[in-house]
Amino acid sequence: MEENEYNIVETSLSENKFQVLFSGNLSIDNAQKIQSYFQNKCLLPQDLVLVYENIDSMDVSVIQIITALILKRNSADKYTLNKFNLDSSLNELLNKSGALGLIEGIQKTAKHE
Repeated sequence: MEENEYNIVETSLSENKFQVLFSGNLSIDNAQKIQSYFQNKCLLPQDLVLVYENIDSMDVSVIQIITALILKRNSADKYTLNKFNLDSSLNELLNKSGALGLIEGIQKTAKHE
């Protein structure tokens, strides 16, 4: 993958659950495109599982976008789960910054599995 590239893979897990896999560069370089994707695709009525793995970089701009998406879906009573499968250094950085704790704290509990 090129230095500034990111990848998004969509999967329907069931009639009521949709999964999106993110990989690559999730930094300010791609924040506008990621925000547009969330606005166009992720306000669906289904439960939403967002998986982040093989991430090269992730910064506060994308964390803010993820947080805004969760809050928007919460206000519409829609379930959103974020799963972070990150390398140890990025995981440690996001844990120490409080970003992962914030995201985990505002996620709604699933209405159905």
